[in-house]
Amino acid sequence: MFQYTPLILPLIVSAVVVATVVVYAWRYRTRTAALAFVATMLTLLIWTAGFVLEILSVGLRAKIFWANIKFIGITFLSLAWLMMVLDYTGHTGFKRFLPFLAVIPIITNILIWTNPYHHLFRIHPTLDTTSGPFPILVNDYGAWFRWVYSPSSYLVFFATLILLVRSFVFSTRAYRRQTVILLLATVLPLLTDLLYTVGVTPIPNFNLTPVVFSISGVLVGWAIFRFRFLDLMPIARSKLVDVMRDTVIVLDEKGRLVDLNPAAQTIFGDAFRDLIGQPIAAVWTDRQDLIDILMTDTALQAEISLGIGQDVRFYDLSLSLLYGRRRQIAGRLIMLRDITALKQAEGAVRSTNIQLQGANEQLADSNQALGAFAHTVAHDLKNPLSVLLGYAQLLEEQYAELSSEVIDKIVHIIIKNGNKLTRIIDDLLLLASAREEKASLTPLDMRVVVASVLNNLAPMIEEYQAKVTVPDVWPNAIGYAPWIESVWTNYISNALKYGGRPPRVELGASTVSAPTTGTMTRFWVRDNGQGIPSQDRGKLFTSFMRLEQTRAMKGHGLGLSIIKRIVEKLGGQVGVESEGVPGKGSTFYFTLPLKADAAPRASSDDAHAATARMSQKDKK
Repeated sequence: MFQYTPLILPLIVSAVVVATVVVYAWRYRTRTAALAFVATMLTLLIWTAGFVLEILSVGLRAKIFWANIKFIGITFLSLAWLMMVLDYTGHTGFKRFLPFLAVIPIITNILIWTNPYHHLFRIHPTLDTTSGPFPILVNDYGAWFRWVYSPSSYLVFFATLILLVRSFVFSTRAYRRQTVILLLATVLPLLTDLLYTVGVTPIPNFNLTPVVFSISGVLVGWAIFRFRFLDLMPIARSKLVDVMRDTVIVLDEKGRLVDLNPAAQTIFGDAFRDLIGQPIAAVWTDRQDLIDILMTDTALQAEISLGIGQDVRFYDLSLSLLYGRRRQIAGRLIMLRDITALKQAEGAVRSTNIQLQGANEQLADSNQALGAFAHTVAHDLKNPLSVLLGYAQLLEEQYAELSSEVIDKIVHIIIKNGNKLTRIIDDLLLLASAREEKASLTPLDMRVVVASVLNNLAPMIEEYQAKVTVPDVWPNAIGYAPWIESVWTNYISNALKYGGRPPRVELGASTVSAPTTGTMTRFWVRDNGQGIPSQDRGKLFTSFMRLEQTRAMKGHGLGLSIIKRIVEKLGGQVGVESEGVPGKGSTFYFTLPLKADAAPRASSDDAHAATARMSQKDKK
């Protein structure tokens, strides 16, 4: 037996190493790939142990028995190795074919143990006592071994080689080191077995493949310690599509980066491939909040942001847990979809919604004001129209009985109420034109505009015995002359009707500056009436509001609200100043821009025909 020591000792050492690797790999038995690796090492251990006992045996019969034990490991080793590589490379779908591939090893073992009855595996096994230092079993393999088992076994190993080569080509640098080790561990014993099959071996009829396979086991064991072979493996590579626009990150159960797709470059930069194997906590050292999300033990979806300032990007994060065979967490699959454009669009929609809400509120206010307007106009149209119809009917029925003085008085009343109806209609037409039409803004000759207004109001000025003061020189301004004429008419007629007795009306203008509007020209009309209390001044230009409790005023209440709309459309503002003291009166003013670029420009057909002059308007 001692003459076998130079050969037996390496085999025993190999068996011990393989057994150690099996024990260490058992720590990872909850993983599918680890179980496949354990199965591979167990079959190799059976092969090595049976081979050692075959050498130590004396006699043909004993050697055949331990050779049969050895073939239990040999026949299933290729399948276990293939299963391990399938798990490692992520081609787990092909494992469904393993039961079919296991048919040949099962039949082979049956034929091995029943060989004396058919000799399909061995024909005439003998002992060779002359070729080496110890008797060697010469199997003299039969038809099943040569034409069925051996070719199928080599096909399985070649398939394993193809998977490993493909993994080497398409994997990242961290995986390539592991893949090279697996390739060496596969090629070395395969090459040794091929040489033995064709008769190239140092000792005739002696197969050194189990020794070389033991070295392969040592290589894989070294990979476990050096490269964390069972920790750092492509556990989800089959889920990654390199052409995906979404960033895909795969973490193992300890939070280490085990895979990234090319889209990760947008987040991690050009060196994103070098991050493989690093803990995610070391990659995002300043984002503990993000690390807590990524390392949670539940699947989730959340929105996160990366970057700062103008470089911030928003992502929709989807976290899925990857489970092992026993439902323990084996890793985490993270997908990041860039939703920056969507967030910006949401912000725009939010801003639009706020604007729409404001517009809706304005519309509600307008609808409310429109209701008040309709009620006011209907009431004010009804009164003069009822008077007009009543006196017209009186003339029709009693004309022959009425004196000429009464008839003249009735006709005067009819004309007066007809004029009132005309003014209301003119106001409505002016309101419509101010709402719908666009006026061409041109320099104004305010001297001519005011002169035209005073000429039209001459009968009213004479009736009230009023004194109207006009400046000799007017400052420049731009606007739309027909509308400005209506503004002056409204202000002056109100000053005549509600000023002192007799009325003293002063017209004037000045240049004013404001941070928001710039330099403007301010025109004003000052009366000597009762003044307007402070609590009522803010209501004067509100649509269709009246101050009936403050003054015994009548009228349709359209004038000042229309003036406000007209002036604002021309780029100016309206207002009133009053101390509320009788005799000191009030000052109504409006402003106009000095330059055309200070007001909203618009062009249209001549709106003069659509604009009715406003004369002798009632004050609100």
